[in-house]
Amino acid sequence: MMRVHNGVVALALVLSLAGCRGEKKRDYEAEHTRLREYVVAELPKDARKLQTEFEGKARLVGYQLRPATAARPGQKVTLTLYWQVEKPLDAGSRLFTHVLDASGERILALDDVGPLREPKQGEPALPPEAWKPGKVYADKISFRLPKSVKTEKIEIVAGFTRKGERLKVVSGPKDGPGAARVATLTVNRRKERTPPVGSVRLVKLEPGAKIKIDGKLDEPAWAEARELSLRDADGRRNPKITVGGKVKALWSDEGLYVGFDVIDGSLTGGFDPKDQKEPELWRESAVGVVIDPDGDQKNYYEIMVNAQGLVFDTRFDDFKQPWEPKKGIYGNAEWSSGAKAAVTLRGTLDKDDDKDEGYVAEVLIPWSAFETKKAPNIGDTYRINFFVFDDHQRKNAAMWSPRLQESAHRVSRFGRVSFVDKATLAKEEKDKRRITPEELKKLQVMSAKAAKPPAVVASSLRAATPPPPAAAPEANQ
Repeated sequence: MMRVHNGVVALALVLSLAGCRGEKKRDYEAEHTRLREYVVAELPKDARKLQTEFEGKARLVGYQLRPATAARPGQKVTLTLYWQVEKPLDAGSRLFTHVLDASGERILALDDVGPLREPKQGEPALPPEAWKPGKVYADKISFRLPKSVKTEKIEIVAGFTRKGERLKVVSGPKDGPGAARVATLTVNRRKERTPPVGSVRLVKLEPGAKIKIDGKLDEPAWAEARELSLRDADGRRNPKITVGGKVKALWSDEGLYVGFDVIDGSLTGGFDPKDQKEPELWRESAVGVVIDPDGDQKNYYEIMVNAQGLVFDTRFDDFKQPWEPKKGIYGNAEWSSGAKAAVTLRGTLDKDDDKDEGYVAEVLIPWSAFETKKAPNIGDTYRINFFVFDDHQRKNAAMWSPRLQESAHRVSRFGRVSFVDKATLAKEEKDKRRITPEELKKLQVMSAKAAKPPAVVASSLRAATPPPPAAAPEANQ
C-alpha cells in the first residue's frame, strides 16, 4: 500500500511540474520598456488635476481631454487618464472606462481601448497589477462620440475592477461608489444649413433657332444656356457618390430641351436595343427629368435616358402611385412622352477593364405629351428636377435640387423653373436702370414671394406707386 501511495504522489508531482512548464508568465518588464512613453514621472502641467482615491491603493491623479468642453456627434475624442498605484494591486485587477449619456445610460465601453489596455495573451498589455508604485501611467484612449447620442451632455467615468467587483472611491468626484467622475462634454449639435430648393429661369429659343438632337450640345443656344450642377442627391459632400456632372435646359413652343454632361467612371447599358419591351431603366443607370407642371404632387411625369440612348417614360397619379417595383410597376408606364434622345460616350459600355469618363445625353420632350397639351406661357413656373443615378436604389445619385434624404419623387424638393424669353430679360434690365434702390429691394422681396419674374412684379409695383411730385421752379436771381 505504501508503494502505491508513493507512486500517486510522484505522478501528481510530475503532472504539476508539467503544468507549470506549460504556463508562460508575462514579461511585464518588457512591456514597461515597450510602453515607456506611457510611463511618466509626474502629471503633465497642462493636465487637469483630480486626485481621486480608490481604497488607499490607487489614484486617478488627472486627465487630458481633446476637445475639452464640447464635441459633435461623430467627432473624434482623445482622453488620457493619469493613474498611480500606492501599493501593488491584486492579480486580475483591470481598468474600466465608460461613456454615459445624461440619463446615466452607458453608450460606450472603452475597457479594451488604448496602448495599456490592448489585449495581449488574453489580458491587457500592461494591467494595473503590473504597475510600479510611484510611477504615473498615461492611459490614452480615443473614441468617436456616437451619432445616435440623444442627450445634450455626456459623462466619462472610470475605475478599477477585480472579479466583477469595483474598487470603491473614498475621495474625489464619483459616480456611485465604484466609479470616478472624470469629465463632462457638451454635445454640440451644430445645425447644418439646409440646401435650398433649386431655382432657375429658362430662356426660350429665338425664332428660327434650331437644336439638332445628336448628343453633342454644340449649337450656339447651348453655349448661352445657364449651366446647373448635379451634386450629391442628399445635399451633402459624400465621397461615395461617383456620379455627377452638369445639366442645361432650353425651351421652345415645341418642347423642353435638356442637355446632360455626365461624369461616370463606369458606363452601364445592360439592355437589348432590339427588345420591343420598354426598357426598365429605373433598375439600372440613367439620367432623368421629373416634371410637375402645377406643383401639386398629382399627375407628374418622369423621363429617363440611359447611356445607350434608350428612353423610359412614365406618369404618376399621386406621390409614387402606382408603385410596385417587385411586380415591374413603376408609375403608368403606358404613358408616352414622345421624347427624342441621343447620346455620345466618353468611354465604352459594359466594359469593366477600362476607365470611362462619362457621356452626354441630349433630350427633347414635347409639351404635347403633358396634360396641358401646350407650351408654358412667359412667366409660368413649373416644378422640375434633373438627376443622374447609377444603382436601382438611387443611393449613388446626383441631382440639381437635392432631395435631402426624402424620396426623389417629393415634388416639394423639385426645383422652381420659370419660363422667360430674351425680350423679357431685356425689359427687366431696362427697368432695373429706372427704379430706385428702395424699389429694387421691394421688387426682389415681392418677386420671391409671388414666384413671378421681376418684370411682371415691377409693372404692378409702378402701377400702385404714385408718381413723385414735380420739382419746384427755381427762384429768379
